[in-house]
Amino acid sequence: MGMKIIVFLLFVIFSIILIFYFQQINPNYVCKDCNVILISIDSLRADHVGVYGYEKNTTPNIDRFASESILFKNYITQSYLTPVSEFSLHTSLYPHQHGLIIPWPSDNEYKLTNPPVTIAEILKSYNYTTIAISTSPEFKVFRDFGNGYHISNFSYVRDLPVIDEQLISVMKNKKFFLWLAIGTVHAPYGKYVPEEIQNKYENLQYRGLFKNKVINLVEINSIYNYTYYPLYERGEWLERNVSENPVQLNQDDIDFIVAKYDAGIEHMDNFLGNFFNILKSAGLEKNTIIIFTSSHGEELGEHKYIMHYDIHESEIHVPLIIKHPGLEHKIIYTQTQSIDILPTILDFLKIPQYEKAEGNSLVPLIYNEDPQFNKYIFIERSPLWEEFAKTNTTFLPHIDFGVRTSEWKLIYRTSRDFEMNNSWWGYISGQKIFVPEFELYNIKQDPKEQKNLYFDRIDVADRLKTNLFEWIKEKGIAIFNRTDIEVVKIFPYP
Repeated sequence: MGMKIIVFLLFVIFSIILIFYFQQINPNYVCKDCNVILISIDSLRADHVGVYGYEKNTTPNIDRFASESILFKNYITQSYLTPVSEFSLHTSLYPHQHGLIIPWPSDNEYKLTNPPVTIAEILKSYNYTTIAISTSPEFKVFRDFGNGYHISNFSYVRDLPVIDEQLISVMKNKKFFLWLAIGTVHAPYGKYVPEEIQNKYENLQYRGLFKNKVINLVEINSIYNYTYYPLYERGEWLERNVSENPVQLNQDDIDFIVAKYDAGIEHMDNFLGNFFNILKSAGLEKNTIIIFTSSHGEELGEHKYIMHYDIHESEIHVPLIIKHPGLEHKIIYTQTQSIDILPTILDFLKIPQYEKAEGNSLVPLIYNEDPQFNKYIFIERSPLWEEFAKTNTTFLPHIDFGVRTSEWKLIYRTSRDFEMNNSWWGYISGQKIFVPEFELYNIKQDPKEQKNLYFDRIDVADRLKTNLFEWIKEKGIAIFNRTDIEVVKIFPYP
C-alpha cells in the first residue's frame, strides 16, 4: 500500500514538474484571437534585403521590423512562379497537390474545379473578418485566391496598395486576417517608383541600351547570356525580330537593371514603414501577428537570364520575418518553407490543425532549433517560357523537381529533352541550350549555384536522389501522365 502511494506521489510530482517545464518554455506563443497580417511581396529575393546581408540600404524599415521579430534565415518557397508558390503558402500543399500550376490562363481568368481550403477560409470559419488587398495581377486572375474573404480589392496594377481610413476602422473594431500582397518589386522594374528613389541606385552617367526603356517583360525576355535579342509583339505572342542584330551587353547594362529592381524594393520598404506606423498609432501592435515574406525571388543574371524562370536559390530563397506580440527577437537558421506558414498561424491562434496540411508548425523551432526539422525540402518547377516559345498547343505534363538540405541542393530535370528542344532562350538565341539531367550544388559554399558538382560528389547526389525519388513515390505524383491540362498563353505575362 505504501509503495502505491509513493508511486502515485512521484507521478503527481513528475506531472507538475512537466507542466511547469512546458509552461516556462512555451508560455507566450499562444495568441488566441489575435489579428493576423500576412504580407506577401512579389519577386523579393532574400539577398537584396539588409538583414539578409545586402550591402545597399534598400530596406531600413524591414530591417527595423526584423530587429523586433523572429528572423528566419533559410526560408524556401515551394516553386518560382507567383500563383504556384503563393498558393502553396495559403493551402500548405505542394503545387502538384493544390493544382494551380499554370503561369497565366488563356482568358485571363482561372478557377480550379475542386479548390483546396485556404487559410482565409479556415480563419473565416473561426469568426475572423478576412481582408485581401493585392497589387499583384496574378491574384485577380486566379480567382481561388479570393476564396474566403469578406473584403477584397485585387488590382491589375503593380503599384503600392492603398490603406484607407475605412480599412483601419475595420481593423480596429474586428478580429481580422489581412493578406496584403504587394506587386511593386516585380517587373516592370521601377515603373511606379519616384525618380528621386531611382536616382539613388542608378548610375546617372549610364547611357546604354536600357537608359530610356521601361524594364518590362518584353525587355527582360530579350536578354540571354549578356546578349540582347530584339523582340516584337505579334498578337499575344513575342517573336524574335530577325531584322535587328543582337546587341552585346556589358556589366553596366545589367547593373542598370538591378538598380531599377533595388529602387522598387526601397519604394516598397517606404510603404511598409508607413504601414507599420499606422498599425502602431491604431494600437494594433499589441494583439497582431505580422508575417512578412515573398512569393518567390528573382534571377538577376546569375544563370544568364533576368526575372524568375527556374528553381535556383535566387528565385526560391526569400525573406521570412514573423513579429509576434508575445515573442522576442530571435534568428533561426534551420530551413523552413512556404507550406509551414498555415500550420504556424493555426498554432499561434490555438486553432486545430488542418488535417491535409503538408507543412509543419514553426512553433517548436522557435524554442529549439532542430537539425532534423525540415531536413529535406522539396521544390517543384512547372514550365514557363519553354512551353510557349513555338508550340501554341497544350500545357504538357513536364515538371522538374528539387530537393534541398541546409548544405546541398539537387535539381532533377525530368523534362530535359523537351526543355532543350523548346527552350525560350534557345529560340531567341538560335542556339541549342544544354540542360543537364541532374544538378548538384553546395549552397553553403556556392549560394549562387555556379558550379554543378553532380559528377564530383556522386555520394551526396545519390543520397538526395534516393530521398527525392521516395518523396515522388510517396506523394503518388501523377503529373507525368497528365495530358488534359487546358491550353494557355504565356505572353504578355503581366
